[in-house]
Amino acid sequence: MGAGLHLHPAAAAMTTNGTPDVVIVGSGFGGAVAACRLATAGKRVLMLERGRKWRTEDTPAESGKNWFYDPKNPLERDGWMDVRRLDGDMTVVCGAGVGGGSLIYANVCIDADSKVFESGWPSAINGAVLAPYYERVSTMLSPQRVPVDRPVSRMNLLQEAAVAIGEGAKFERLELAVDFASCTFCGNCDIGCATGAKKTLDLNYLAKAQTNDQTEIRAHCQVSHISGASGGWRVHYVDYSSGKAVPSEIVAPRLILAAGSIGSTEILLRSRQRGLTTLPRALGRGWSSNGDFLTPAKYKSRSPQPTNGPTITSAISFLDGYPPARFFIEDGGIPNLANVIFEADTKPGRFWAWLSRRGGFGSVMPWFGQAIDAADGDFYLGRSWLRPWRTAMKLNWNPARSEQAIDAMEEMHVRLSKATGGYPIRLPSWGLFKGLVTPHPLGGCNMAASPAAGVVDDVGKVFGHQGLYVMDGAIVPRAIGRNPSKTIAALAERAVEALLADM
Repeated sequence: MGAGLHLHPAAAAMTTNGTPDVVIVGSGFGGAVAACRLATAGKRVLMLERGRKWRTEDTPAESGKNWFYDPKNPLERDGWMDVRRLDGDMTVVCGAGVGGGSLIYANVCIDADSKVFESGWPSAINGAVLAPYYERVSTMLSPQRVPVDRPVSRMNLLQEAAVAIGEGAKFERLELAVDFASCTFCGNCDIGCATGAKKTLDLNYLAKAQTNDQTEIRAHCQVSHISGASGGWRVHYVDYSSGKAVPSEIVAPRLILAAGSIGSTEILLRSRQRGLTTLPRALGRGWSSNGDFLTPAKYKSRSPQPTNGPTITSAISFLDGYPPARFFIEDGGIPNLANVIFEADTKPGRFWAWLSRRGGFGSVMPWFGQAIDAADGDFYLGRSWLRPWRTAMKLNWNPARSEQAIDAMEEMHVRLSKATGGYPIRLPSWGLFKGLVTPHPLGGCNMAASPAAGVVDDVGKVFGHQGLYVMDGAIVPRAIGRNPSKTIAALAERAVEALLADM
């Protein structure tokens, strides 16, 4: 190891009989799948996760704190979600902790529409090819629909709205990675499930990966970049597990980046900046927000109760086309913040408690959804205006190219609201500033048929770099227009199968 660098005890234990077979960076839907299948095949896996291993009592839903993760200062802010303002138009919300995006996602576990793969994907990928891998994910997560004997007001409203506009056949109850025998319908899916009903990845894929001590999961380890090494890849990271920032590194013959669309892309961009100049030129290009959009509506004579039940329960699909766009409308739930973050005796707490008592939340329907956007964002490293001596992740994204899709979905939100007696509230963040917030970032290390068009091939291998893989949302080359977690997991199932065949 270099001067001043440190080998964490867990890594030291694993390397007693040699280096790990594979290092995985990140523990979300790509990394967890890869770790599980590699470990089951007898491979030694070392997983580096930037966030913590969460205990139920520490989650925001239970503690009322630990909300935000700051990648620039993880010792002070080691929270549940990383909220990243990429430029004036786009904000991304990512999970931080063992389980990655599964910590904050809305449980939706559905296949992508097969038409999605008709454009912008390598020809090796289509719905039929992915079908058995989707099935593997279903076997692990056992998704269920909300039981018919446990009604959710938002779901009934969504179905009524579909019928009211003559599109009742497009309504569907969604499969959710939730154990409804344990679910209390508390509405806190996104901020920490207290009962274990939400099937976060630490409870299934990652638990199975650790069954035979084949996988070491090391929390509080933030990877900065990678470099080539004799016999494989050197991973450079900072280990915060001792409460101090300790520069560290580990070498392995195979490396899987699974830190998410933002994380994996940034690691490779910083690696290029620090000397790995052979990375594909397409790195950073083709990013998508997956067209996420929200329009709240206020009701006077009914109570959608957005804080009751799973965060999302059902949908109206317009992915077959609703000229001039394709999109997927969902009901949106929100945590009961009056019972969580603001329950202390503070001015904000008293305001939110007052609002809650007067039905401020219960009468609101958050119309949510995703659209097929332009998928034309471009990541790069630029100077931070707050810290001009440092580079920061930047995004070139032109909202005009996705405006038609987002506007069409917003108009449908308005139409559905009015059809059911609601008063839609158009968000000024979009209408005035074209600003969006997405929990579903996709792309940046796009999958393609050749290095001229993308960064990785159809099984996640980085073009021209033996033993280097990306397996997460960063490789998805187009908007899916649905919640993408199951597709990311299915792509990882297929990719790690190919990796094991190579090994």
